[in-house]
Amino acid sequence: MVIRLTDVTILAKVGCQETIAGILEAHATGFVFIASDFSICFSFDSVKKSFFRLGDKRMPPLLHFHLYDPIMVGTEMTKDIHFHLVHCPLGQDRCDHDSDKIEKGNLISDEGLNKDLKNFVDKVRERWNFQMNPPCLFEELEKEYEFYGVLPSKASAGFALTSFSLIVLEESRFIVVPLRDIDIVNLALVRLGEIDMTVICQDFEVDHVHEISSIPLTSLARIKRRLNNGWVKYYVNAEKSDWKSVVKGIVDFPAKFMENGGWDHYNLEDAHTFAYYKETGVDPLRAALEEG
Repeated sequence: MVIRLTDVTILAKVGCQETIAGILEAHATGFVFIASDFSICFSFDSVKKSFFRLGDKRMPPLLHFHLYDPIMVGTEMTKDIHFHLVHCPLGQDRCDHDSDKIEKGNLISDEGLNKDLKNFVDKVRERWNFQMNPPCLFEELEKEYEFYGVLPSKASAGFALTSFSLIVLEESRFIVVPLRDIDIVNLALVRLGEIDMTVICQDFEVDHVHEISSIPLTSLARIKRRLNNGWVKYYVNAEKSDWKSVVKGIVDFPAKFMENGGWDHYNLEDAHTFAYYKETGVDPLRAALEEG
């Protein structure tokens, strides 16, 4: 039996705002997206990670697939296939409406879309359970663990930490980093009220150094909690480093890195952290106890 999801739009070309509306179908072995003059298909086996997020005033419901290998979507090869569910015309402001009546109507519409998305996810999960080697089931993006930051491109984006991944789904350059692939995360308190987050992966590829700046300090406790739960090693300090140069140095001289004590050599935990907490009125001991 084919499982269908309607009112679906897909980004037709990675890096632009053009979208195409159609229907997403789950068949016996994979997915097919069908529009009037456009279609793509990909198998269950090609899915490395998949996510869904129920809609709210900030964004419509979304469904995201992160593949092992890139496929052609529109005019570009990509590993990330991103769908939105929308009733309202694309580009319409979902928060600033002309009347309460229109706003109420859209809220009712969003509730229906959320229900449709959840039903689709549940039915596909049931089908995946009968696969010999089922892919990773849909992870739900929890709003509690979402935060905003700025990418090196200077673009502001929304991020989320799930139990297994760090992701950004609001930027043309989608990022999906499994927590198990992360070597360390550095959380730098370099400006009043903000932190910079640097993610270094275990392969020590310079291109896999992910830098997110200007994250509100209020997100720090939730980020630390998620990293703790995912067994990800992280440091908190008050220094800003050229992390890509640091990683390049490790790759060039790996034996020296190990002989010097690995990351401990860089003294990434320092006393300035506590001074910063005092400036912002946060008691680090109390915060640590509250985080459990």
